[in-house]
Amino acid sequence: MLPHSIPDIGSWRVAPRRQVGFTLIELIVVIVIVGILAGFAVMSINRTERDGVGVCQADAQIWLEQQAVLATQRGATVYIGLHAGALTSFGLTSPVPSVVTPAGVSGAAGSLPDQMTTRAPLNVDHIGVLNWAAGCQVTTQPDAGLAARLGVDDPRATALLAVTAQGAWSAPNGLPVLDLRGVHGQTRSLDLAPPSGTGSP
Repeated sequence: MLPHSIPDIGSWRVAPRRQVGFTLIELIVVIVIVGILAGFAVMSINRTERDGVGVCQADAQIWLEQQAVLATQRGATVYIGLHAGALTSFGLTSPVPSVVTPAGVSGAAGSLPDQMTTRAPLNVDHIGVLNWAAGCQVTTQPDAGLAARLGVDDPRATALLAVTAQGAWSAPNGLPVLDLRGVHGQTRSLDLAPPSGTGSP
């Protein structure tokens, strides 16, 4: 039988005691991660709220600016109307007036007493339609008196806005403003009038 050796007491190591709780570094890391996640949640909530009328307004603003550029390029007024709930743009071209000579009237061709000039309806040139976010609506209605002044067959009778080749906006009621409603029922007005103190572009 071999004699037992006595272990060296100096080589014994005391096992470190396991600490209960978190270190300061761990706590700071957790707080930073929670802060980042909370920031994403707040941005998501804000974006959802903007999807109401804010996105509608932004879409309409960009599209209307494009129509103003088109009016300048065409050198003619572009009208903004409403068709099936969507904003549409159109231009007008005047057809060549037709000349009618009344029966039984003789005279030199082209003389005004011998001929009557009839005005044909205006030709409508459909330009574009605003495809905006679902749920967006325009609550502005055409001026009811405009159809009486222009006639129900005149396409301008249903126009909400018009922009000239110089970029000046106008509306039948005098104020170039569109009232919009978003998917959540919020409303906002889009004012196209130039800022006070500045003239029309």
